[in-house]
Amino acid sequence: MVAQEYLHGKIHKFEFQVTRIVPYRHIEYSPTSRFMRKFFPKNEFVLEPKGKHCLFIARGTYRVGWIGKTFFKKAIENGLSSVRRHMKEEGENLKVIIEHNRPPTPDHVTSARSW
Repeated sequence: MVAQEYLHGKIHKFEFQVTRIVPYRHIEYSPTSRFMRKFFPKNEFVLEPKGKHCLFIARGTYRVGWIGKTFFKKAIENGLSSVRRHMKEEGENLKVIIEHNRPPTPDHVTSARSW
């Protein structure tokens, strides 16, 4: 599968493979590139029932090692901050899709970069 997203104002294409699906509960995926899988081995979306509602969880697994933590700590922190913000925006957009069974309209889209 291929996903396209705007990151830092530029369009990026990502190829990934879905590695596990539990209908209405869990989707797990990873990059198709062996190089990318070394640093980003797994991402997942989880829906957990909470009474009449559900909790949407987006998780990413990242490997940077001690060299990355030592020499690139500030860059890694900045990158993770950007990822957290992006995942929050994506979660809000997905919530609109799930709850209203349609893509978000411009007044519902959290960030124009996400769509």
